[in-house]
Amino acid sequence: MLLWDCDNREYSFYIEVSYNQKDWVLVADKRNESCRCWQNMVFEPRIVSFIKIIGTRNTANEVFHVVHFECPSSKVDTESTTSSQTTNELLNDESATRIDLLKVNANLSSLPAC
Repeated sequence: MLLWDCDNREYSFYIEVSYNQKDWVLVADKRNESCRCWQNMVFEPRIVSFIKIIGTRNTANEVFHVVHFECPSSKVDTESTTSSQTTNELLNDESATRIDLLKVNANLSSLPAC
């Protein structure tokens, strides 16, 4: 994820993911960090369809600026899933192996050029 970096501002945020938009899991917590530029988050592999990026601080103003966001996905790992019924349901759902970036809950509005 690229945070707007045309000045010295710093951001704080956290990221939650969900398969069903009901049960959310915290996968990145940068609320107590001062973040700038590119942010690379790595978390335990899981089935994800929805990503929620929650900006908690911007040292320049009240807007959280995400300039670019990527979330590579991989095939569902059936051995790491505890419920075989859930695994079978997810394997039959093609969306379980990709991230729907249209559902990303982030401010991706147009930003001024640097």
